[in-house]
Parts: sequence; C-alpha cells; structure tokens
Amino acid sequence: MFYNAAQAARYIGVDDKTVRRWLKTGVLTATRTPSNQLAIEASEVERIKRERDEEHAKFVSRPTMPTHAQVDIDILTRVANLERRVAELESQSANVPTIAHVSPGTPNQHKTVVDIPPKPKPQKQPSTRKSDLPEGCILASKFAEQLGIPRRTFSDYMLLGLGTGLIGMSTDTIPQKEMIEYSERPKPGREHTGEVERYLTPDQQKQAVTLLKKHGKLS
Repeated sequence: MFYNAAQAARYIGVDDKTVRRWLKTGVLTATRTPSNQLAIEASEVERIKRERDEEHAKFVSRPTMPTHAQVDIDILTRVANLERRVAELESQSANVPTIAHVSPGTPNQHKTVVDIPPKPKPQKQPSTRKSDLPEGCILASKFAEQLGIPRRTFSDYMLLGLGTGLIGMSTDTIPQKEMIEYSERPKPGREHTGEVERYLTPDQQKQAVTLLKKHGKLS
C-alpha cells in the first residue's frame, strides 16, 4: 500500500509541506509512479507516525509547568491575602488604647497625644491587560475544563485530531481524522513574543461537542 504526500500528511497529523521537507532531507523515502506522482510506502508512514506518538507520550508524561494564567491567579491570590491581613492589622490597631506620655518630674502632667491616622488601605490598580474575547467565545483551556477533559488532551484533539488507524488497505481509503476547529489571536500582553491563545466561537463550541460525542469522548 502506498500514500501520496497529502495522504501521508493527513495520517501522520502534519501538513503537506512537512512531509515534502522530510522527503528532501531523507526522513521519509518515496518512489515515483509512471504518472510522476510520489508514492510513499505505508510502512514508512507508519514508522514516522509511531515515532511521533512515542515522542508525544514522553512529552505528556513530563511534569507540567504552571501556565502564565495559573501564575497570574497565584499572584492575585497572594495579593488578596496580603490585603486582608493588612485590613485585620489596621482593625486591631484601632482598638488599642491611646497611651499618654508623661514628662519626668511632673506627675499627672500629660503631654498632648497625637493620634496617628491609620495607614490607608492600598487600592488595587485596575489591570490594563486586554483579555476580553468576542461575545460568546471562550478560551479553549476553559472550554476543556467545563467539559471535564484535560487541557493537553483537548489540545491534541485540536492539533492532531480524533480518529482511528488505517481503514482498509487500498490507496483510495484514507484514514479519517477529524480536527476540532478553533480560532487564534495574539496573546494579550505578549503580542511582541508571537505567542497566541486559542479560543472557540459559539459555532465552534457546538461543533466540538458534536464531534466529541461522535468519537465517544463525551457521554
């Protein structure tokens, strides 16, 4: 059984350009048909896919580092705890009785007591980070959390697709992989780094639920 470049790319889960680059660099080997079409043996395609799956499994097994969003949440939680502690200390200091200062040698002669006003509670500055999405849209990570699907697994469904192995043994039968559609935009506050964040529109959310149920990922 043989694949052309497009069929091999779909099965492995990459784009055509990647497959053609592998062919140029010798990662994959292929022959030419009488009509000058690329013909890649199924065993070659299976080998590359197996190697990629093994690499992916190693990556998933590594301890995950906290995301930027989680770090932001941790910082905000600490700030809130500190502000609450400051408020408690201010409340306690307000109930401490004022101590009069007595000058030496002059019993019962009190100096004027100057009350020190309590330290004003620091005001939280409004965030200037733009994180709003179009109406009805939701971040892919938040959507996965609502569905009870691990973020990494949901990311695989978007980037690698859902599907099974080979279907049939003829070149006309191509393994079907259905991808969860999503949208992207530059990550707010990190536009200069080229980072992006993925989100789903209302229509993409409906399509994702339908696709996940179709493949038995949701009850």
